[in-house]
Amino acid sequence: MPTLATMAESDAVKLRYCDKCKKSETKYEIFECNHQFCKKCTESIKSYPLHIKCIICRPTPVDELMNYYANCVNSKSSTAEGQGLIAAVVNCHASFTVFTRNQFGMARNFATPIVTIRNKQNKFLHVDIDDTAIGTYLINYTPKSPGDHLITITVHNDHIAGSPFTLKNVFLEMDQPEFSFGTRELTNDSATTRTQLGVCCSKSGKIITTDRLNNQLVIFDQRGKEIYRYGSLGYWSGQLDDPSSVTIDNRDRIIVIDRGNFRVQVLSLDDVINFGSRGRDNGQFMVPWGVATNSKCQILVTDDDEQNPRIQLFTPAGDFLKVFNLDTRNWTHPRGICVSRRDEVLVSVIGRNNCVIRCDSYLKKSRSLFGARVVADGKLSAPQGIVVDTQGRVIIADKMNRRVYIFDPVNGRFLYSFSVTGEPTGVCASPDGLIIVAVCDGLCESFYAYRYL
Repeated sequence: MPTLATMAESDAVKLRYCDKCKKSETKYEIFECNHQFCKKCTESIKSYPLHIKCIICRPTPVDELMNYYANCVNSKSSTAEGQGLIAAVVNCHASFTVFTRNQFGMARNFATPIVTIRNKQNKFLHVDIDDTAIGTYLINYTPKSPGDHLITITVHNDHIAGSPFTLKNVFLEMDQPEFSFGTRELTNDSATTRTQLGVCCSKSGKIITTDRLNNQLVIFDQRGKEIYRYGSLGYWSGQLDDPSSVTIDNRDRIIVIDRGNFRVQVLSLDDVINFGSRGRDNGQFMVPWGVATNSKCQILVTDDDEQNPRIQLFTPAGDFLKVFNLDTRNWTHPRGICVSRRDEVLVSVIGRNNCVIRCDSYLKKSRSLFGARVVADGKLSAPQGIVVDTQGRVIIADKMNRRVYIFDPVNGRFLYSFSVTGEPTGVCASPDGLIIVAVCDGLCESFYAYRYL
C-alpha cells in the first residue's frame, strides 16, 4: 500500500513533482515502488481495480489479459465426476464432484457452478452444493423416481465438459423381493449335487426355469404362476437328465443344457434338436454349464472342463462352428454366458481372477472386462449366472457373495448391487423391469423377483 508523506505547505524546498501530472505539490503519496503522486492523482488511482497499485509500473495489456485468464474459471476446462453421475437409487443420497479450473487446468473458485437435475417427469430435484476446497464442489441430491434424469452443470452460463449428463441408471431400492415362486424342498442328497438353477425370460415376460430335482423345464407367467411342465428323466429326445442353464432365442426356441446327457436340446413347437456327446473333441462336452444365443440364433455353450475349459459356437441347427479355449493361467472355470446388444460374448469366470471376460462375436479377441478386484463394491467371488437387460446393463449373480451385481456394459463400471437370501446361481431380466434370481438356500430352491426399474 502507498505510504502517505504530507509536507507542510510552507516547506517549499521539499516540493516534489507528481509522476503522473508532472506538477509540484506539497501533499503527495509515495507508493511502495517509490513512485509519487499528488493528492488529486492519488484519488483517481484508488478508483482503479485492486490489482493495479501503480499506474507507472502497472501490468501491460498483455499482462492484464494473462492475469484475467489465470483467475477466470473456464467452463471447458471444468469437469465433473463421481458415482452420482453414473447410477443412483430412489430415495437414497447420491453425490458427485465438480472441479472448476482455469484454461491452464489450475483450480479456481471465482465462480460457483450452477447445477440442475431434472427427472423423467420434467420435475427439478433439490440440489445441495458444498464448497469443499479451492475449485472443488460436492453436489448432493436424492432422486424420487426411477427413469432417466438430465443433469446440467454450467459456469458463467456455459456448460462444463460433458454437460448435460444423462443419468440412465436410477434404480428402485431392492431390499425385498416383489414376489417369490417355484419354491421346492430338497433332500440331503439332492442338495449337495444340484447346486445350479437356470432361468430366462421370453419377450412376452414368461419365465422359464430348470427343475433339476424332477428333470424338467417349468414355465411360469409374469407373476410366477406355474403354467406348464416339460420333460422327464431319460436320454431319449425330449427327456432330460440334470438340466441346468436355459435360454430362449429370437425364434422363441427354448435351449437347455442337458448336463447329465452331455448335450444341448433345442425345443420348438415343430421339432426337438439334440447335439453333443461326452468328450473333448469339437462339438463334445465334459461339463456343459452355460448357454446363450446371439442375434443370428447361433448357440454358445461354456464347458467347465478342468483340462480344457472352453466356449463353443454352434449353428442354429447345432452344427459345430468354432471353439475358444480359455487361458488357464487366469481363467479356469467358465460358468454363465450371455450376448450383449452388439453381439459381444460375455462369460463369467471363476479362477485366479473371478471376473467377466468379453469376446468379440467371432470368439477371436478376449479381455477381462470387470469384477476382478476393480472396486470393493464390484469385486466378484464366484460369478455364476449372467444376463444383459433391455438397456444393455450386465447383471451377474455371485454365489459366494450372495449378491446380484449390475455393471455398465461399456467400461465395466460398477453401478449397483443388492443382497439375496441364499446362493444365487441364475439370473435374468424381464422386459417389464424385474430381475429374476434363482437361489439355492440349504435344502430349499426358490426364485425371487426384484423390481429395479
